[in-house]
Amino acid sequence: MKILITGATGFLGSHLAIELVKKHEVYALCIPEPYNDFLKERGIRIIMGNIFDPESLVNAAKRSEERRVGKECRSRWSAYH
Repeated sequence: MKILITGATGFLGSHLAIELVKKHEVYALCIPEPYNDFLKERGIRIIMGNIFDPESLVNAAKRSEERRVGKECRSRWSAYH
């Protein structure tokens, strides 16, 4: 399955991506930053873009079958701590 994750450079998103890439084709929508290399080295495909740019989201979503939002997970986690 092809999975798109936003927030993959964050704590929860990166752990989610690393686990999912073991059995799936994982794409991460990322802005340019050094941490992207860490994800690439683990087999995660980087799509350059910005979550606040609708065109970036549409282009990234076209490559995947399933979407997971790391920022959403982090917001839910923060509500408990």
